[in-house]
Amino acid sequence: MTSKRLLQRQVSLLRYLTSGGAIFGDGGPLDPDLRGVDGTLLRMEARFSHEKRMEKIAAVFPRTFDLLGSEREALIREFVDACPPVDIARLANARQFHDFLSARWRRQPPRRAYLPDVAACELACAQARAQGWPVHDFRSGRRVTLIALPVAAGAGALAGGIAAGVALHRRTRR
Repeated sequence: MTSKRLLQRQVSLLRYLTSGGAIFGDGGPLDPDLRGVDGTLLRMEARFSHEKRMEKIAAVFPRTFDLLGSEREALIREFVDACPPVDIARLANARQFHDFLSARWRRQPPRRAYLPDVAACELACAQARAQGWPVHDFRSGRRVTLIALPVAAGAGALAGGIAAGVALHRRTRR
């Protein structure tokens, strides 16, 4: 096999492994360049690679994925067809998915108007974490407790102090 023929076969293999037909099992026959390769094994590899990619993306966009709800599967299929992977990095795939969603939402706004903001925030947090910046989620119970209890105690002490001062002031006026 010549180097040119080998390169063409590799290109065909990558194109097939990243295609919606191979990933979702609804594709037609294999490219003639892939003759002699087991199509079942190729589809299995395509599915595993796709799932690994989507796990990376879902790790960056957990709330976005939840909020997409019943639209998620159709959007993922559309994403696969529109955006073959160009990098194996988690953040690169997340940016690619965010760019895809942003472009789609410009054409057809999402059902939930705040969804683009949620996705942008999740991507920004992932980028900040990748830079080593601290990112705190103050909605978690532990952090809320650490912040809310001292604030509530301080507010209670302040209110108690004001009430005592008012009572003392009234007492001395009599």
